[in-house]
Parts: sequence; structure tokens; C-alpha cells
Amino acid sequence: MARDRDYEDDEDERPRSKRRRDEDDEPEQPAKRGSRYRQDEDDDERGSRNAPMAKKMSVLGILAVLCGVMSLIVSFIPCIGSLAIGSGVIGLIMGGIGLMIAGGSNHGKGLPIAGIVLNLLSIIVAVVWIFVLTGMSGNKATTNAIAEVENAEAIKITAAQLSKEFETNIVKADATYKGKVVEVTGKVKLVSKERIGRITVEIGSNDNTIDCDFGSATQSDLAGIDVGQSVTIRGKVKGVDRKTDYVVLETCKLVKEPAPGTVPTKPLPTPVVTDAAKLVKDYSTNTLKADGLYKGKYLEIKVKMERVSNEDGKLILMAFSGDNEDFGVIQCEFPASAKDQLAKLEAKQNVTVRGACKYEDSTITLTGCILVK
Repeated sequence: MARDRDYEDDEDERPRSKRRRDEDDEPEQPAKRGSRYRQDEDDDERGSRNAPMAKKMSVLGILAVLCGVMSLIVSFIPCIGSLAIGSGVIGLIMGGIGLMIAGGSNHGKGLPIAGIVLNLLSIIVAVVWIFVLTGMSGNKATTNAIAEVENAEAIKITAAQLSKEFETNIVKADATYKGKVVEVTGKVKLVSKERIGRITVEIGSNDNTIDCDFGSATQSDLAGIDVGQSVTIRGKVKGVDRKTDYVVLETCKLVKEPAPGTVPTKPLPTPVVTDAAKLVKDYSTNTLKADGLYKGKYLEIKVKMERVSNEDGKLILMAFSGDNEDFGVIQCEFPASAKDQLAKLEAKQNVTVRGACKYEDSTITLTGCILVK
């Protein structure tokens, strides 16, 4: 009986113990799996919230870059490079607007910045080309103007006479001299540098003065002149300056006189050999017709010397047109460098003279004269 009770007791204890272990084991494993899954989901959700948002491309930035590339290519083409300035400005505006929009949104800033840089560079290149081409054009125009003054046939006149003609009748003087090359002689009154790259030489008398403008290419010629010195200057007549009321010559060049006893090295036009007596007769008969034949022409005539005088730094040789004094008088103007040559002449000596012809105040005058041996 005791064994039966013991057996029953053991039998009762085993199933209870087994059930207790099963009950303890089964709830724990599912609970652990559910907790791990929930933690993974939480981690995924937090990761998706913390990941940075992708930057959007700026449409204006793209357009600015395209515009900048095209402008930069065009800016390197010399003839049409200036067009890049307009397209470059448009590209700068688009790039600037795109950069401002990107600052307050999720758009990228790289493209707008690149567009600004490219367009700015194209504008700089285009502006540099403009300065280069303008400088080349200006230098070429200056060179052509100087060549014209040096090679054109000049009207020879004194500074005082040119100023007087403009003061007396400006309309007639404009028609006669404006835009033409003249060679004026007078005393230096003032040398001034009123504008950058320009030197003005005032020549003439107290009441009759003209302004001669020298450019940078010819300024070295002025180093040796002094106030009061008689000089001869070639230039193109611009007209009367409204501010100063002075006659202005532009693109001027100082005429260097030849050494005494020498023929000027600058090529002179072929002279027209003319009979002095016929010259006087033609002017006494019909002045207008004679001007058409002789005025401004480089003549060669034979005359009989009367006397030599010094007037305003110029040597004036008064000569008769023939053996008889009744034939008429011709005035021949020589530069100061011919003083030694003229000093050797004697009264009533026959000489051959070359010079440019003009007729004023009822006097036939040859200017810029030289003696022909």
C-alpha cells in the first residue's frame, strides 16, 4: 500500500512538472521575437526620417551655364565678340536669380554659380577685344592723318594772315582752307599741354593767333623750340574754335628747315617752268583766270633781284619780272636758313627761283622758295 501511494505520488508529480516547464518555455520565445521585429521597424523609420533629401537641379542654373558657354565662345571671335556682352548680361541675370532661389529652397547652387562665372568671363573677354580693336583703329586713323599732312600739297601762308582771313570773312575762309593742309609760319607765343596726349603750340602775332595741335606721334619735334622763335608748321585746318575764337590746325607737324646752302631733303613737286613776265601779265589782265593757272602751283621763274628784307623771321626777295622795272614786281619768301645764300646776291642780278604761287593784296608771291643754281 505504501508503494502504491508512493507510485501515485510520483505519477502525480511528473506530469505537473512537465506541464510547468512547457508553460514556462512556450510564452518566452514568441515574446522575444516580437520585440526584435518592433525594434527593427523603429530603426528603419528613424533612418528614413534622418536621411538627407536629394538636391533638385536649378533650371535657371542650367540655362545660365548654356548661355555662358555660348557667350564665351562668341567673345573670342574678334569681329563679333562684342555681341557676347548682351548674352553675357542675360546669363548673369539668370544665374543670379537661380542662386537666390536656391538659397531658400532645395535647389542646388552649383549650376547658378558656374553660369555666373562663365558669363562674367565672356563679358570680360568681349570688353578686352573692344579696347584692342578701338586702339588699332585709332592708331591706323592717326597714321593715315599724319601721312596725309606730310604728303599733301600744302597752302603756304603766314599765321597772322590765316587768322586775319578767318576774322574778316569766316565763310570765305572756311571754303578756302577748312579741311585742307596748310603750311603756316609765325612766332611761337605759347606751348601748352591742355589735354592728355595733346600739345598745343600758339603761333602768330599779338592780335592774330592760331592754335596748332600736335599728337603723341609728333611731340618729339617740339623739344627744341622756344617762345619767340619763328617756326613753320604743317597741319590740316579744322576751323575756328568756338571757345577761344582761334583758328585750329590739327595733326600738326613741325617743318624742319634745311641747312643753309642745301636743297631740302623732302621731295618737292616737279616745278612748272613759267616766264615771269607772262605771270605778271596774266594776273594784271584776269586775276581769276590766272589763279586757275598758277595758284598753289610750284613754279620755277627767272627774275632780276631788287632787294632782300627780313620780315617776321622770313627773308623776302623783291624781284622784277624782266629787265625793265615796269614789268612788275614778284615777292619771293625764303626760310631763314637761306640767309647766307641771299647775302651773296647783288642788285639786278638774274636768279632762278622755285616756290608755290599765291596772289593776295595785288601782289604775286612765291612761298617756300629756294634758289636754283
